[in-house]
Amino acid sequence: MVDRARSIDDVAREAAWSADATCALSGTVRGLLVRRWAENLRRRFGADAADRVKSRMGTLALEDDPRDDAWVPVAAQLRATELVVELFLDGDRRALAPIVIDDALRNASTMSKLALRAAGPGALLSRTGSLHGQACSEGRAEAIVQGSRARLRYLESPLFEHPTWRLLAMIGACGLVALSSRTLVSIEAHDVGPHGFGLEIAWR
Repeated sequence: MVDRARSIDDVAREAAWSADATCALSGTVRGLLVRRWAENLRRRFGADAADRVKSRMGTLALEDDPRDDAWVPVAAQLRATELVVELFLDGDRRALAPIVIDDALRNASTMSKLALRAAGPGALLSRTGSLHGQACSEGRAEAIVQGSRARLRYLESPLFEHPTWRLLAMIGACGLVALSSRTLVSIEAHDVGPHGFGLEIAWR
């Protein structure tokens, strides 16, 4: 069953999980998803920014720049993101989008940008299932791409109910469109059955 469509601002306003609930999440993601996170924080918020986040991480550990192929706890990725919002963005998760997209544009190689520009976002979005399996240990994903529209489904994991994960998924899709030098027309989020999340994306 699919619920009503929600905008990225709607998802950003969803009630946050407690720190304990986030830390209890199982699963890992590739270091690629947190590439240069500490460097980016220091550049934007000051020399002590990453240390301030790490001091609040508790038992979770996140290296300053994990190898792209390393596995890191998804709970660490999410808690670090939430602490950035709390410490530097006045608790406004809506402010994450331009920051995360800017970091992605800075971190991507020239060759990656040229390849995405040539292929368009649909080429990568059509591989959501295999790419998710390579980058995240939890659940599964699938995609249907038709022209300049895509429908993504993330299924079978409680991770996909986490509001910060959902927001990052939406921002990631927006960033992919930006990296492809296309214009985002719309992006909508849906609940999809138990432990599921869906995205509808259009670009031109």
